[in-house]
Amino acid sequence: VSTFHLTRPQVNFNDFGNKNFLSPRTSVQLGSAITLNKQVDILPVILYMRQDASNQLNLGGAFRYSYESGIRLRLGNWYRYWRNTDAMIFMGGIDYYNLTVSMAYDVNASVLKQTSKSQGGYEIAIIYILNSSKARGRMGGTNIDCPKF
Repeated sequence: VSTFHLTRPQVNFNDFGNKNFLSPRTSVQLGSAITLNKQVDILPVILYMRQDASNQLNLGGAFRYSYESGIRLRLGNWYRYWRNTDAMIFMGGIDYYNLTVSMAYDVNASVLKQTSKSQGGYEIAIIYILNSSKARGRMGGTNIDCPKF
């Protein structure tokens, strides 16, 4: 669970004396890694976000295939629900130890496809998970591993 814009920052696009404040946004994400066998995992995910009267729900997941070399490939699909229907999201990626590189593409399924001329949007993610367990061990802390979904 996360909340953004708690201080309601002022966001103005002009100097006409209007005061516009950014409303808080709450996000709830649930995910899991379900192991089918030594090589295959299913990664289901639910994401819900709300900001004022607007809310969005993403449902989907991915399959992850692990190789003995430490490389893991993942392919996924999500459905984004916003005011009836919004988009299908397709994702592919690769994990190598603490590094994940992935790319997603949104395909519009709503009235926005007329505005975007049926072109979706790309998203690229590069994630590196720091391994600070050695530092915590020297300082007497507890090692809590970061989940890898």
